[in-house]
Amino acid sequence: MKKIIPLLLLILTFTSPLYAQKVKEISELSKIKGVTVVQINKQLLNLIPKIDQVNGIDTNQLIGKLESILILNGEDKAATQLGKEMQLILKSLKVEPLLYASDEGEETTMYYVEGSKKENQFILFSQEPDEVSIIVLKGSFTPQDISTLVNK
Repeated sequence: MKKIIPLLLLILTFTSPLYAQKVKEISELSKIKGVTVVQINKQLLNLIPKIDQVNGIDTNQLIGKLESILILNGEDKAATQLGKEMQLILKSLKVEPLLYASDEGEETTMYYVEGSKKENQFILFSQEPDEVSIIVLKGSFTPQDISTLVNK
Protein backbone atom coordinates (compact mmCIF):
# COMPACT_ATOMS: atom_id res chain seq x y z
CA MET A 1 0.00 0.00 0.00
CA LYS A 2 2.86 2.38 0.77
CA LYS A 3 4.20 1.92 -2.77
CA ILE A 4 0.81 2.36 -4.46
CA ILE A 5 0.02 5.80 -3.04
CA PRO A 6 3.23 7.48 -4.32
CA LEU A 7 2.71 5.73 -7.67
CA LEU A 8 -0.85 7.06 -7.92
CA LEU A 9 0.31 10.57 -7.01
CA LEU A 10 2.99 10.37 -9.68
CA ILE A 11 0.49 9.23 -12.33
CA LEU A 12 -1.97 11.97 -11.37
CA THR A 13 0.75 14.60 -11.48
CA PHE A 14 1.68 13.75 -15.07
CA THR A 15 -1.80 13.06 -16.45
CA SER A 16 -3.88 15.87 -14.90
CA PRO A 17 -2.53 18.54 -17.29
CA LEU A 18 -3.77 16.43 -20.18
CA TYR A 19 -7.34 16.86 -18.98
CA ALA A 20 -7.11 20.56 -18.16
CA GLN A 21 -8.78 22.89 -20.61
CA LYS A 22 -6.17 24.70 -22.68
CA VAL A 23 -6.63 28.47 -22.48
CA LYS A 24 -5.52 30.26 -25.61
CA GLU A 25 -3.28 33.29 -25.80
CA ILE A 26 -5.00 36.44 -27.06
CA SER A 27 -2.93 36.36 -30.28
CA GLU A 28 -4.28 32.87 -31.03
CA LEU A 29 -7.78 34.32 -31.30
CA SER A 30 -6.77 35.65 -34.72
CA LYS A 31 -7.06 32.07 -36.01
CA ILE A 32 -10.83 32.00 -35.48
CA LYS A 33 -12.56 31.83 -38.85
CA GLY A 34 -14.14 35.17 -39.74
CA VAL A 35 -12.05 37.29 -37.35
CA THR A 36 -10.46 40.40 -38.83
CA VAL A 37 -6.96 41.11 -37.50
CA VAL A 38 -4.75 44.19 -37.48
CA GLN A 39 -1.35 43.91 -35.82
CA ILE A 40 1.03 46.87 -35.56
CA ASN A 41 4.55 46.14 -34.34
CA LYS A 42 7.23 48.40 -32.83
CA GLN A 43 8.93 49.10 -36.18
CA LEU A 44 5.74 50.56 -37.65
CA LEU A 45 4.97 52.47 -34.46
CA ASN A 46 8.43 54.08 -34.74
CA LEU A 47 7.47 55.38 -38.20
CA ILE A 48 4.61 57.44 -36.79
CA PRO A 49 5.61 61.08 -37.18
CA LYS A 50 6.53 62.83 -33.97
CA ILE A 51 3.73 65.21 -33.02
CA ASP A 52 4.40 67.57 -30.16
CA GLN A 53 0.89 67.45 -28.76
CA VAL A 54 -2.62 66.36 -29.67
CA ASN A 55 -5.30 68.33 -27.81
CA GLY A 56 -2.72 69.32 -25.19
CA ILE A 57 -1.59 65.71 -24.63
CA ASP A 58 1.99 64.52 -25.22
CA THR A 59 1.28 61.35 -27.20
CA ASN A 60 4.98 60.68 -27.87
CA GLN A 61 5.36 59.60 -24.27
CA LEU A 62 2.93 56.71 -24.71
CA ILE A 63 3.90 55.79 -28.28
CA GLY A 64 7.53 55.44 -27.17
CA LYS A 65 6.50 52.83 -24.60
CA LEU A 66 4.31 50.77 -26.95
CA GLU A 67 5.67 47.49 -28.27
CA SER A 68 2.64 46.43 -30.30
CA ILE A 69 -1.05 46.94 -30.93
CA LEU A 70 -3.37 44.04 -31.75
CA ILE A 71 -6.92 44.62 -32.97
CA LEU A 72 -9.37 41.74 -33.39
CA ASN A 73 -12.92 42.06 -34.68
CA GLY A 74 -15.56 39.42 -35.29
CA GLU A 75 -19.15 39.52 -36.44
CA ASP A 76 -22.01 37.02 -36.17
CA LYS A 77 -20.67 33.46 -35.52
CA ALA A 78 -17.09 34.70 -35.24
CA ALA A 79 -18.23 37.27 -32.65
CA THR A 80 -19.81 34.56 -30.51
CA GLN A 81 -16.68 32.40 -30.52
CA LEU A 82 -14.32 35.37 -30.10
CA GLY A 83 -16.30 36.64 -27.11
CA LYS A 84 -16.41 33.25 -25.39
CA GLU A 85 -12.68 32.60 -25.92
CA MET A 86 -11.75 36.09 -24.69
CA GLN A 87 -13.83 35.63 -21.54
CA LEU A 88 -11.95 32.37 -20.83
CA ILE A 89 -8.62 34.15 -21.29
CA LEU A 90 -9.62 37.01 -18.99
CA LYS A 91 -10.82 34.53 -16.39
CA SER A 92 -7.49 32.66 -16.55
CA LEU A 93 -5.58 35.95 -16.16
CA LYS A 94 -7.58 36.69 -13.00
CA VAL A 95 -7.82 40.41 -13.77
CA GLU A 96 -10.39 42.89 -12.54
CA PRO A 97 -11.92 45.47 -14.87
CA LEU A 98 -10.51 48.99 -14.68
CA LEU A 99 -13.48 50.41 -16.51
CA TYR A 100 -16.89 49.15 -17.54
CA ALA A 101 -19.38 50.99 -19.75
CA SER A 102 -22.70 49.89 -21.20
CA ASP A 103 -24.78 51.72 -23.77
CA GLU A 104 -27.69 50.41 -25.83
CA GLY A 105 -26.52 46.79 -25.92
CA GLU A 106 -22.81 47.53 -26.25
CA GLU A 107 -20.63 46.59 -23.29
CA THR A 108 -17.04 47.81 -23.11
CA THR A 109 -14.54 46.76 -20.47
CA MET A 110 -10.91 47.80 -19.98
CA TYR A 111 -8.36 45.61 -18.23
CA TYR A 112 -4.72 46.09 -17.23
CA VAL A 113 -2.47 43.03 -17.15
CA GLU A 114 0.91 43.53 -15.53
CA GLY A 115 3.66 41.41 -17.03
CA SER A 116 7.40 41.57 -17.33
CA LYS A 117 9.23 44.84 -18.05
CA LYS A 118 7.87 45.33 -21.60
CA GLU A 119 4.88 43.04 -21.43
CA ASN A 120 2.21 45.09 -19.67
CA GLN A 121 -1.10 45.08 -21.52
CA PHE A 122 -4.16 47.25 -21.70
CA ILE A 123 -7.06 45.27 -23.09
CA LEU A 124 -10.21 46.92 -24.39
CA PHE A 125 -12.98 44.34 -24.84
CA SER A 126 -16.18 45.52 -26.52
CA GLN A 127 -19.23 43.31 -27.06
CA GLU A 128 -22.41 43.98 -28.98
CA PRO A 129 -25.08 41.36 -29.74
CA ASP A 130 -23.56 40.56 -33.16
CA GLU A 131 -20.05 42.04 -32.98
CA VAL A 132 -16.99 41.74 -30.72
CA SER A 133 -13.90 43.96 -30.82
CA ILE A 134 -10.69 43.52 -28.83
CA ILE A 135 -7.81 46.00 -28.73
CA VAL A 136 -4.61 45.00 -26.95
CA LEU A 137 -1.90 47.59 -26.29
CA LYS A 138 1.33 45.93 -25.19
CA GLY A 139 4.34 47.79 -23.84
CA SER A 140 6.27 49.14 -20.88
CA PHE A 141 3.61 51.65 -19.84
CA THR A 142 1.79 51.73 -16.52
CA PRO A 143 -1.71 52.74 -15.46
CA GLN A 144 -0.17 56.05 -14.34
CA ASP A 145 0.98 56.73 -17.92
CA ILE A 146 -2.57 56.33 -19.19
CA SER A 147 -3.92 58.38 -16.27
CA THR A 148 -1.50 61.21 -17.10
CA LEU A 149 -2.76 61.26 -20.68
CA VAL A 150 -6.44 61.13 -19.71
CA ASN A 151 -6.22 63.78 -16.99
CA LYS A 152 -4.58 66.47 -19.14
